[in-house]
Amino acid sequence: MIMNTLFNDVEKLLPQKNKMVLLSRILACHKNEKELISEVLISRDSMFFDEKKQYVPVWVGIEYMAQSIAAFSYLVNCGTEAETEPKIGFLLGTRKYDCSVFGFKLNQVLQINVKQLYYDNNLAAFECSIKDKEQLLAKAQVNAFSPDSVTEFLKKYQ
Repeated sequence: MIMNTLFNDVEKLLPQKNKMVLLSRILACHKNEKELISEVLISRDSMFFDEKKQYVPVWVGIEYMAQSIAAFSYLVNCGTEAETEPKIGFLLGTRKYDCSVFGFKLNQVLQINVKQLYYDNNLAAFECSIKDKEQLLAKAQVNAFSPDSVTEFLKKYQ
């Protein structure tokens, strides 16, 4: 397991800032098992919380997974260098996003688990799940790409 003092300061692990950081904290990162477990507490202040329906829509779960993948990438690849900034990555696609609920309820504590299945040439695939205690709420396979230089990569398409 990787131990890191940044686990409770999630904003330092992600390229997102302020309200766009949706994760509450990182519970564990297992480098050898290629796995990270994060947590999200659903509150009235949660981004995308629908006051009328009293939940966060389940489609936001894909972003919880993506941010967990970004935190994993930072902690495994560059989290030991204090001057290294989190890299921007691209969500390429989601396969089989399967949900058993309509939304994530107020005061619910979600546990997001991401496990890297594949990595080659900055392209990765992750098996992801969202649970409330032991109850599986959502699962998906998420594919992501993180170029060495986002600026250089985007110049190719301008």
